[in-house]
Amino acid sequence: MNHKEILGSINVANASVLGAGEHRVSIATVAELTDRRDLQGNVIEGKDRPWSDETPQIGITFRSKSGVFTHRFSLLGYVSAKDEDYVKAKGDVIASSENHDEQYVLRNGQRVISARKTGTAQEKLAKFLGSLKTGVENAIDALALCTGKETTIVLKDVDGRIEYNYSKISMPKAVVVSSMAEGDEL
Repeated sequence: MNHKEILGSINVANASVLGAGEHRVSIATVAELTDRRDLQGNVIEGKDRPWSDETPQIGITFRSKSGVFTHRFSLLGYVSAKDEDYVKAKGDVIASSENHDEQYVLRNGQRVISARKTGTAQEKLAKFLGSLKTGVENAIDALALCTGKETTIVLKDVDGRIEYNYSKISMPKAVVVSSMAEGDEL
């Protein structure tokens, strides 16, 4: 599956974006995409970079009565010239990210994949999937079960930008028994 929706669909054009805080949401869509593609698989304009590779991502749109929020889980991490364990190799080129907070190492026009950062990125997705309690260990199978599931997400404000922070462990809604006569069984 390349740059396409795995499950679900939602029209988010006129929806409000959820703000910082805790939100009870359902998962509206799960899509396989990249950092150069939108949720429909279209190339995002203005993403001209000195490297040719694209970061594979899983995009998840959460929906509540108050609005929507989309988070992209990256599946790879890349070596930065600032990394303590980076050792410069012959031919390495250093290139800035769009917001200049990363100095990526390029070899043959592509960013160098970091095993450590990739592990961290995949651990974030695994924690999210674990919070949903799907009971499925394979990530692709678990993602296929996500659409429609309810969870609680926590969003934070980072320099005026709302970002996904984490999901809480999903618990089924409580069943309240108002009264039972002595000897009644459930």
